[in-house]
Amino acid sequence: MRDPPTGVLLYSGTLTEGEELTYSSPERLWFRIGDPSVIVLYVDGRLLEVPEPYGDFLVTETGIRRDE
Repeated sequence: MRDPPTGVLLYSGTLTEGEELTYSSPERLWFRIGDPSVIVLYVDGRLLEVPEPYGDFLVTETGIRRDE
């Protein structure tokens, strides 16, 4: 996961079942998600569905979109 404005790497790795990460960003976050079917993603308290298949995504306060 990266903070796009700065390019700073915030997290790199694999989460174990039940493990959670919490981050905040004033703009957006960039994710590379290997298996969207196992991700539960909340933004500002709203559950967002991560579209299949795997790939790169931008998450903002308005939602999630594929980053191509």
